[in-house]
Amino acid sequence: MRSKSFFSVSGRATLSLFAALALSFSAWAQEQPFELSWRSGQLLLATGDTVSGSVTLTLPNDIVRVTQPNGAISAFSAVNVKSFLVEHEQNSGLSRHTEGPLTFKREYQSFLWNHDKDYSNFKSPAFFAVLQPGKNTLLMREIKERYYDNASGSLYSNSRMERERIREKFYLLLPNQEIKPLRNPKKDLPEIYGKKGKQILTFAKENKLSFTEPLELARIVNYANSLL
Repeated sequence: MRSKSFFSVSGRATLSLFAALALSFSAWAQEQPFELSWRSGQLLLATGDTVSGSVTLTLPNDIVRVTQPNGAISAFSAVNVKSFLVEHEQNSGLSRHTEGPLTFKREYQSFLWNHDKDYSNFKSPAFFAVLQPGKNTLLMREIKERYYDNASGSLYSNSRMERERIREKFYLLLPNQEIKPLRNPKKDLPEIYGKKGKQILTFAKENKLSFTEPLELARIVNYANSLL
């Protein structure tokens, strides 16, 4: 009986390890409910009324809660709110890969959305942060992911730690109110702008702008809109 080579056995073992890591990552890197809070904000309701106070947004449920100066607490879903402006984020323990002006002030608006179900015609209101208004408007949602981090950096190490992080997801609101997901902004954005795509890539490269950093992507979209 012919014996199996070390290469074939170790190769299968390596593939099995990769498969186990992939399954583990997919099991944990799922969207988790979380809250974002700000010291002050103002909601514009669908009725035209306004409500002010400290603001807490629960995602992905899209519930916004306002604690008014008199202590009264009101909660609203996206169907009841047109927009809200918030300032001075008060979130501790939430890891982002970037920090910047968006942690101090940002605007949210409610839009009808298919919730990333590309082949569904059903849409319901959801909150998006408006990063760059214009003919095409750059929008953002944030999700919390739980994942395992290999603390030692070795593929074969068992010292993997559970961590959480906030990740941005970008979208483009078109003039017809369609919300296009930018799953790979560097690829998807130039495609949406068609013949202007090469100019957009050149602008980003010359100005050393990232397609994955919110405010830098906003600059790119602002330039792209100027070409229309």
